[in-house]
Amino acid sequence: MCIRDRVDFENLFGDYEKRDVGGLRIAMHHFDNIAEILARSSVYDIVFYGHNHIYNIERKENTILANPGTVMGYDPSKKRDIPATYIVLDTITNTLTSYLPELVKPFEVVKIN
Repeated sequence: MCIRDRVDFENLFGDYEKRDVGGLRIAMHHFDNIAEILARSSVYDIVFYGHNHIYNIERKENTILANPGTVMGYDPSKKRDIPATYIVLDTITNTLTSYLPELVKPFEVVKIN
């Protein structure tokens, strides 16, 4: 499902998902380079991407750019095992909590606002 934005991002970058979740403006796009441009627009609180399967959370202007990594623990581009990771968005505390399933506890918590 793709929701169109008033800003003409879809003509520049192709379809992407955007939603308001718990008062947060969230966008998702498969590719990291496009997600970074969406993040730098400051239209969204969080922009998620996944293309390279490498865990990353960073700030771009006023937006958090996040790749949850790979829950399967595999990097298909290099055909090798890597640490499995995932991110949980908590809209009550406005945090992103990152997990390594093998540890069964968070390894990073990022405050959104």
